[in-house]
Amino acid sequence: MRTISELLVTILIILIILFIIQSVIIAWALGIGWILTRLFEFNLFEGTVLGLVSLFMLGIIIQQFLVEMFRPASGLDVDEFEEEEYFEDKYDIIPLSRFYKTSKDKTWESWVRYMLSNGIYTEFQESSKPVALMGEKQLQELAIRLSDIGISSMKKISSMGAKKLKVTKSNLENQMKKMGQMPYDDDILQLAVSVINDELTDEDTVEVVKYKLWEEPCDLFE
Repeated sequence: MRTISELLVTILIILIILFIIQSVIIAWALGIGWILTRLFEFNLFEGTVLGLVSLFMLGIIIQQFLVEMFRPASGLDVDEFEEEEYFEDKYDIIPLSRFYKTSKDKTWESWVRYMLSNGIYTEFQESSKPVALMGEKQLQELAIRLSDIGISSMKKISSMGAKKLKVTKSNLENQMKKMGQMPYDDDILQLAVSVINDELTDEDTVEVVKYKLWEEPCDLFE
């Protein structure tokens, strides 16, 4: 019996709250309607409808205000946070600390290297190609080496004054030969090219490449 009594009390409280809310809405609409009949040539019905519309608009404004107030400080919205959590849960990540030793190393080059390496490493984890047979550490080191080759290619493209920043498989192959390395398999290079060009759509990365800001401090490190 006690459970039934608590349930009835809860239902009664909800009904009272709903009644109060409904009363406030009706009072607001009638109040605005009455004011409009005094200021303009509206009848009470028209004024009340406009009052309801104004209440609806006020609710939207308050909602937007609250969303902005509780938006994460980093500037990412809720969907982006959920995507980031999903990404971290599904894939292994090369730690950010792997790309710097001191605060002086927190440059834009280190950040782009971090982003490229993890982008390539993520693709490796999705791939069913021979790289899937490599161990975790081997894949990470391979991803980092490819990111270094990619950054060198970016710098060369920028120094040549290319209008469109885009890296090709040939760019990576030539850069590897220049560095005294044997080019990797086409599948691996093509994967790296895709990740590098995707990174070249990021506004920050584009500015770094165009204006040679590689050694400038980066404020994106945690």
